[in-house]
Parts: sequence; structure tokens; C-alpha cells
Amino acid sequence: RMLLEHFKCFEQLRLPLAPLPLLAGLNASGKSTVIQALTLLHQTMTENPRSPGLVMNGKDVTLGSADEIVDKVSGRDSFAIGIDHTDVSMRWNMRVAAKERMPVTAKERMLFENGSLIAPFA
Repeated sequence: RMLLEHFKCFEQLRLPLAPLPLLAGLNASGKSTVIQALTLLHQTMTENPRSPGLVMNGKDVTLGSADEIVDKVSGRDSFAIGIDHTDVSMRWNMRVAAKERMPVTAKERMLFENGSLIAPFA
């Protein structure tokens, strides 16, 4: 399943991805945001897999500056994105300086196995 916290239009989303997810809904309900988040994870893992940060602007997706990513409704200065699969999960916690339109910086990237932290990347 996918986890999004304070990412664009979502305050918190836990989306099952198996066996075949189907995204349906009204216009402006977040379907494209889910696809962008999945593409962002793919882009990060193919372009810079060892970095604690996300590759926000790359060959597959361009997400712009920090103030275009963070959920503006909640007024947060950070967001999280992650994937859970069976016993292993990966989560990126990112901090932004949205008011200054600064790029997203890595707060931390964590790898969990069976709910236990096995590899922090900070």
C-alpha cells in the first residue's frame, strides 16, 4: 500500500495497491496526485536510489518547488511518502521551506522490516 501525508491535496492517504488498483473519482479528487507520487518513487529509485531525498524534478515527473507539494490546507512544512509491501516498507519524510519556495530537503528516509527500523538514511 501507498502512504501519503500532507502531499498535495491529501492530508493522509493509505491506498492499497494490490492486486490491481483502479483510480476513479470526480475531477480534482487526487487521481493524478496518486500517479505523480508513484512516479516520484519510481524516479527516485531509478535515478538516485541511495540518496535520502526524493528526486522531485527528473525525467519522469517534474513536481516543481516545495510550495507546490505540501498540503496547503493543513499549513504544514513537511510531507511523507512511503510504500508498504508484505513485511518491508520504505518511507521518506521531507521538510520544506514553502514560504521561501525552497527546494524540498531530505529529513530522513527509513526502511522497516516487520515494523522494526532496519536502515535509517539521514
